[in-house]
Amino acid sequence: MSSNLLEHFVTQIDTVVRNEYQYEGQFSYDMFYTKMGKAKTFDFNKQGIVYSHKHISNAPLVLDSMSKSKEKIDVDFYDVNYMVDSVEELLINYSEKQEAMQACKMAAGRRKDAVLLEAIYNTNFISGNIIPKTVSGSSAGLTVQAIKAAAALMDANNIPQQDRYLVVHPNQIHNSLTNDIKVTSRDFTKAEALDSGNISQFYGFQLIKVANFEVVEGLSAGIPINSGTTYAYAFVGKGMKCPIGCAVNTDINFKVGEVAERGFSTLIHGKVGIGAKTIDTKGVIRIDCAVV
Repeated sequence: MSSNLLEHFVTQIDTVVRNEYQYEGQFSYDMFYTKMGKAKTFDFNKQGIVYSHKHISNAPLVLDSMSKSKEKIDVDFYDVNYMVDSVEELLINYSEKQEAMQACKMAAGRRKDAVLLEAIYNTNFISGNIIPKTVSGSSAGLTVQAIKAAAALMDANNIPQQDRYLVVHPNQIHNSLTNDIKVTSRDFTKAEALDSGNISQFYGFQLIKVANFEVVEGLSAGIPINSGTTYAYAFVGKGMKCPIGCAVNTDINFKVGEVAERGFSTLIHGKVGIGAKTIDTKGVIRIDCAVV
């Protein structure tokens, strides 16, 4: 598609939307085991263990190697379209055109969060990796006791201490977790976190708050609720140690041009390719919480 827009507008679309859209939303790609490339299907290695053996002279070598098993993640493609009417184009200023670019960024970011949340929710959780509501009380939401139980379970599973994340709905923090003095007291929590009302870290976890949001009009995504029970998800993030794989097709195309059948209106069109799946179920912990 061609464009008769000012060159700086086209440049802004290219640099701001295409290259930076992935930083929108609550999740960033660097939290996950992410592979990028021009492919429809990506292979992810499952985590394995390499063992050591005592050397015995003149004895046969004991050969062990890390598991080579893989998980495949398929990429689905999503369109992002934003139309600026040809008459409206003459009436809006440069700042409002930037709002159009921001809208495209946020649409792609919401889709990214939705795909990753669905992958986490659809994890085939190991029974021992579920913290039941009885740890906190059947009518309680997310509690310190539940978070401690999740951390202890991760320790028992030899999951790294660094870069631990806990994905929660904001209500679980505002209506349950902050009712505990251990969370709101300056003896336990940094003063600046309390002053700003943004408790982003607790008990070794970085808290990622994800409220419900619309992916497309009338279709919401978020942490699910089943019969009065909702969830928080704990995992270690960043790089290959993250048990959740995210595949991104980097042949992402955002264009600005005209649509003749719409009176030569300006169209911002993008295509985003993304897929996600839990590739190592041992590394993801689910905390069952009452809806609060």
